[in-house]
Amino acid sequence: TMAMAVVRAHTAIVTGQFLHGNDFALTRQVMNARNWERSVGTVIGKDRRGSKNKMDAAVGMVLALEARARYLAKEKPAGDAFTPFNPRGSSRRRR
Repeated sequence: TMAMAVVRAHTAIVTGQFLHGNDFALTRQVMNARNWERSVGTVIGKDRRGSKNKMDAAVGMVLALEARARYLAKEKPAGDAFTPFNPRGSSRRRR
């Protein structure tokens, strides 16, 4: 869930496993994000509905860190997860 991904991202940041090279846009958007307690746990979002403060990069960071964690753990996503469509069929080349 997104709540577990937020916890993993927070842990990676606090333990120094994630460094972003002082990227101004990422820093600003992470600072714009707010923690919201939901029934599934803590998630991030805008400070209020309709806010002009962007935080898309913060969500992207959380999703990227979650993807990295799953890759390193060799964890397969749930069966209903997104699977990219290959319009050319199989990824193998035909000769």
